[in-house]
Amino acid sequence: MRSLLLSLVLLTLSSTPSSAGPDPIAARLPALEQTWHTCVRDAYGRQPFSHTKQAAQLSALDECREHEDTYVAALMAAQVAEDEAEWRQTQVAPPSAVSWFSTITAYFTPSTEPRR
Repeated sequence: MRSLLLSLVLLTLSSTPSSAGPDPIAARLPALEQTWHTCVRDAYGRQPFSHTKQAAQLSALDECREHEDTYVAALMAAQVAEDEAEWRQTQVAPPSAVSWFSTITAYFTPSTEPRR
């Protein structure tokens, strides 16, 4: 299970959005959090009355570990994506890179002049 979760996080971190649209990971966070909280509440409600409050809480958290791991992984991935997007917005291309790129792309733009 941990390797599957790690694979999910690595896949999420390695893929970068092509446009500046809303982050799909961040959009899922409220639903993942709600799923985890619902699981914990339901699991806590099923604990025997003979357990102490602390034992019941720990058992409920153990029972919902998978939901918690998924939520935390998505939360971390969303934070990394947010930091990366912020970093990309603050980066400025050096003028030499801009002029080099303009020169290179000029070779690939179609000319409107007729060929001789």
